[in-house]
Amino acid sequence: MYRKAGEIALILAFSASAGSFFLVWLFRAYWDTPLRFISYALYAPAVLLGCWSYLRVKSFARAWPVVGCVLWPLLAILWTDPTETGRAMILFFHMACVLPIASLIVELDYSRQCAYALVVLSTAALAFLCFLHYGDTINLVKFNVGYLRDEMGGRDLANPNAVGSQMGLAVLLSLSFCFGQFRNKDKTWLRSRAKSLVWALVILFLVLGAILTRSREAFVLVLLPSYLIVFHSRRHSRRKVAAVFLLILTGAIIPFTALGDAFVDLGRRFANVEELVTLSDRTDIWRFGADVLQTGPKNLLIGAGTGSADKALGAQGYYFAGSKLGDDGIVRLNAHNTYVEWLVSFGFVGFALGMSLLFAVVKRAWKWDKRQGTMFRRALVLFCVLSAAASVTYRSFLWPALGSLILAVLTDTGLRHPHAQDRLTPSLDGRPPASTG
Repeated sequence: MYRKAGEIALILAFSASAGSFFLVWLFRAYWDTPLRFISYALYAPAVLLGCWSYLRVKSFARAWPVVGCVLWPLLAILWTDPTETGRAMILFFHMACVLPIASLIVELDYSRQCAYALVVLSTAALAFLCFLHYGDTINLVKFNVGYLRDEMGGRDLANPNAVGSQMGLAVLLSLSFCFGQFRNKDKTWLRSRAKSLVWALVILFLVLGAILTRSREAFVLVLLPSYLIVFHSRRHSRRKVAAVFLLILTGAIIPFTALGDAFVDLGRRFANVEELVTLSDRTDIWRFGADVLQTGPKNLLIGAGTGSADKALGAQGYYFAGSKLGDDGIVRLNAHNTYVEWLVSFGFVGFALGMSLLFAVVKRAWKWDKRQGTMFRRALVLFCVLSAAASVTYRSFLWPALGSLILAVLTDTGLRHPHAQDRLTPSLDGRPPASTG
């Protein structure tokens, strides 16, 4: 009974996270606060069950760098600007909910199923967004696939970078399934060739969807992590040849289709050296972050507080084109960079904790992958590092699914082993199991 309830709760949580675009569109007239609480209500069963798992099951979510990077934002609410306290509490829950969800995944050994759900929902979300883009709902879309606007056409509800990032993650997971990175304990419902064809079509659709967003971030997130899976996975030569052939065929077909314009526009964006160097003027925002740190020893040491980064950056760059005046009369500016926002929010103390977490994650991913003969963990960490450089990952709707999946695969043995797959015993403290040979 408990296991079944946990499985349903996990699927519900991943559906709310990966399927957030459906919620955005359905509740577009209300947007911010109601949508957040609806999402959190869908996360609640997995979080509540996961709290019990967190106390009982040893996992990487209980490692001190992870706990430190959650407790420090909780403590930082004490010195958060009073006008940002509500945002701080919401942000803390959004950041911290991945710990119990990851623990529940580990206890149920459910990482493969969660990854599968994320791929299915991302594919459905992309199909839905393409329908909105090319259908009759003109007031809801902009030029690129991934832009959603409210019914009055005056407020953005989603953006191509967020959509493209999710498609990049779905491509990575799809390739991992196709290249046997996950341990398959289920009976196949299709013959091997038919199943490979289905995965190839899904990957092709997701890649083309990422191109349609015309997002450079999405293109990089699709290309680099996928490269690790395709060309550095072991003992999959036939699949590698098929994947390369698919890429060549796609590249040859694109110029003769309606996607040709999107591909050309994306190429032009990369060719614009000035825009590429400044990352569409985002480097100016990061300079404002340095100005915030120089305003006093408190900001330099412990930061502006949880949820206060936007206001602090807006105070320095109120004249910047990307700044927005809120209904409360406060100018806010998004950092568009996880490292910059983390440093502005939590100072050098928090930044040291963040770097210790990054080091622990990279070390654990490398050790597990080398021991089990996989590449998935390292590719997933690379995806997160690249994504964090162009967006604030722990504030996105995708974070509960992405963050919990990372913590889970760095603990459980839901991935394949090239020689002794069935003889591996899960190590609940997150350490690679001893060799059984």
